[in-house]
Amino acid sequence: SEVRKRKHYEKPSVRKKRKALAAKRRALKRMRKLGQRQ
Repeated sequence: SEVRKRKHYEKPSVRKKRKALAAKRRALKRMRKLGQRQ
């Protein structure tokens, strides 16, 4: 995994943006699950 990281280096800002996007997606999934349960 270390080699892949070096090959495809991301700027910290880009990585932060992608992490935020992934977190949002995860939160949406969780909300949907909670909504179905009620």
